[in-house]
Amino acid sequence: MSKVFMYKTGTGEPELFEADAVPKTGYADSPKAAMGKPKPAVKKAAAKKPAAKKRARKGGKFVADDPNTPDVNEAYEQ
Repeated sequence: MSKVFMYKTGTGEPELFEADAVPKTGYADSPKAAMGKPKPAVKKAAAKKPAAKKRARKGGKFVADDPNTPDVNEAYEQ
């Protein structure tokens, strides 16, 4: 019976198998295919700034921005 080399997926280590007993998964027929593409690095989530809180009055209605103070937005808490 003939024998074939198959390469373990992920490591590329060669193993010898009988031609009729080759595993269907976990092995590739070339070392490059066994090594596969490198996985992209996992990106960590960037720290997000907390959203500015809208300022509400006691009655539940929102405070409007005062046009007389262009450098301050009264509608949001600092």
